[in-house]
Amino acid sequence: MRSDTDASSSQRISPLSLWVLTLVSFVVSRLSILPTVLEFRMDEVLYAEWAQGIASGQFPVSDERYQYPPGAGLYFLVLEVVPGSFHRSFMASVLLADILILVLLLLQVRRAKGSWWGPWSWIVGGALAGGLLYERYDVFSAVFAVAALLALSRPLASGVAAGLGTALKIWPVFTLLAVPRKDLFRASIGALGALAIVAVVASLVANDAMSFLFGQTGRGLQIESSLAAPLMLAGQLGILPVTTVDRFGANELESSFAGVASWVGIAIAVLLLLAILVQRLRGRLESLPPADVALAAVLVFWAFNRVSSSQFFIWVAAVAAVAMLDRRTKMTVPVVLAFLSVLPIDEYLGPYFWALQGLTLEAVVLQSVRVALVLTSALMSWWLVISQSRREGSRVQPGP
Repeated sequence: MRSDTDASSSQRISPLSLWVLTLVSFVVSRLSILPTVLEFRMDEVLYAEWAQGIASGQFPVSDERYQYPPGAGLYFLVLEVVPGSFHRSFMASVLLADILILVLLLLQVRRAKGSWWGPWSWIVGGALAGGLLYERYDVFSAVFAVAALLALSRPLASGVAAGLGTALKIWPVFTLLAVPRKDLFRASIGALGALAIVAVVASLVANDAMSFLFGQTGRGLQIESSLAAPLMLAGQLGILPVTTVDRFGANELESSFAGVASWVGIAIAVLLLLAILVQRLRGRLESLPPADVALAAVLVFWAFNRVSSSQFFIWVAAVAAVAMLDRRTKMTVPVVLAFLSVLPIDEYLGPYFWALQGLTLEAVVLQSVRVALVLTSALMSWWLVISQSRREGSRVQPGP
């Protein structure tokens, strides 16, 4: 059906017109975001403070808000030492990352005749992310995830890209699940090698580069996470006393069952991700579009994460764009649901976030709608991958 859509679109619109429309739409969508992030934002202030500490030889181990892999610290440090202000350097880096993702997708459309749904998914996803796209550095890590998925024909290079992305934020490691079983060893070697080099360089630059390994242990259930929604609804109904508390630079839920809900989410995510890994190791995912597998993993990680900060959507948008490049993808509905999940909470990601912090009825209802869409997207994508792996397994079973 998507192939027919692409074919009919190309008949109605000339190739040149399609290129112009895509580029103009990208520019217009990003220009609409820029005014919201022209000032030095709170997160950038933190990044700059951390960069100054690292430049003096110490990763910010005493700051509970710093919980990032060593590559993030090196990234902040580079922004600090290059000419110009930190704000200009940061804005240039995230703008460049955003453009680079689009360029990689467009090159795939041109070279491999990929679907135009890929670049358009990134245009729409970035627009839905709004100011978060340029306020946080998640889009910078997304470049490496996209590069890893587009370089699967060269497993070592794909692994290196995945490793560099993982050194910035943990989530790009899930791109390794897209690697075919026969290439998984080489890709894993590339990823481990890249991680090791970044860790060594970071350790030489400053002390406590690996402090992030223990920085997550005390985190609780953030109010944006899926597992927090039932507790917030229970609070609105008067069933449970529920409040919020500022901890680890985020707003966490304070409730008698918050800790249990947090660990339930972690357990579910681990089980679902292990199921995908096992099927990959058994060679049952070889016929699936590779990015479909990576997207299912990222969606599961997003849906059941105890943090689930709003900017995590940028990860989904980036991997979804690569998945939508493939005309064989089964992920159209999960992608649409994931994108729609941004809309119910859109205002509460920005100027009215105080409403979610205060657990107002309107914010809790909208958050619950968002959670329902996120969970449906994640579970549907996971089931599409697992059910296909079972069909593939049944085809290779020896006959009686």
